[in-house]
Amino acid sequence: MEKHMKIIGLGGFANVGKTTILKNLIDDCKKSGLDLKSTLPDRLSSDDLHVIFENKDKDDIIFIATGGDNAAHVLNNINEAKRNEATILVTPYRISRNTDVQDIIIEDPEAILIAKPKYPSVIPGIYGSYVRRLKSYMI
Repeated sequence: MEKHMKIIGLGGFANVGKTTILKNLIDDCKKSGLDLKSTLPDRLSSDDLHVIFENKDKDDIIFIATGGDNAAHVLNNINEAKRNEATILVTPYRISRNTDVQDIIIEDPEAILIAKPKYPSVIPGIYGSYVRRLKSYMI
């Protein structure tokens, strides 16, 4: 039986640190023993990545996308995760664009959506707290 793909979204406005948090999450997953399957550049943005891990303990394929800066990006992340048979997708989304949230909810009505506020922008340890929170939903 095919597993339903769970979506975990990290939302925020532009330049609030979503990509930094997701790249820190990727580094944390590498250190924690998840099996790194592939790291590919995002075809919609050369600065972004699509990273695939396998959690053999739970038989999960985890697809982490760092890009979500245009309206087509979230939908592309969903489609790429499905193409790679992911059971968990972690994607950024813009809270200023309702279409991003709609695309996520259409795919997974029980999606976990976490918002990164714009202000205050710098709190010591804030990125680490988001990484731990995202990871708790993945593992």
